[in-house]
Amino acid sequence: MGNPCGLALDMSRSGLTVPGRLKEYSINRVKMPLCIAPVVPFQLMKLPNLYQDLLQRCIKKACSNCAKVIKEPALCLLCGRLCSPVHNPCCRESACQTHTVTCGAGISVYLLIRRTTILLQRFARQSPWPSPYLDSFGEEDIEMMRGKPLYLNEERYAALTYMVGSYGLDHISEVLNQTTIGGAFFT
Repeated sequence: MGNPCGLALDMSRSGLTVPGRLKEYSINRVKMPLCIAPVVPFQLMKLPNLYQDLLQRCIKKACSNCAKVIKEPALCLLCGRLCSPVHNPCCRESACQTHTVTCGAGISVYLLIRRTTILLQRFARQSPWPSPYLDSFGEEDIEMMRGKPLYLNEERYAALTYMVGSYGLDHISEVLNQTTIGGAFFT
């Protein structure tokens, strides 16, 4: 009788004389080889190189629940959905805290469109993170006050991706020192 492992087993010598067990195993075993999918590295969504392209796409989008333009749009970098970090009673489903639970199992990364900065969220805890977009001199333009074109800094974005993918929200002191509970980040 064939053996699934390709080894010669003598059931009578091993003391495992269970009648029919080897036959049952060989009949019910998997017929095809098991396929193991390769491990895919964690990635945040792909952002456009020029911030103006992202701004034009997201700034006038309406809320999917109430059809009003979102005042402080936040782009979820895990799935690409626009949310509102500011609590609106009419739009509970589009709030960042609700979306964090459904999309990232309690952890999310948002790009605040009007501020150009990142909002890291783990359930009710929120923390700011520097912008992945810099001007031609390598400086941030928070809240777009200077009006210079902003370009995606691949190094900063890769560092953010690595930090989120390696669960750094709970361990990196730079994040923990700036953490607030609830919506205190927007007051």
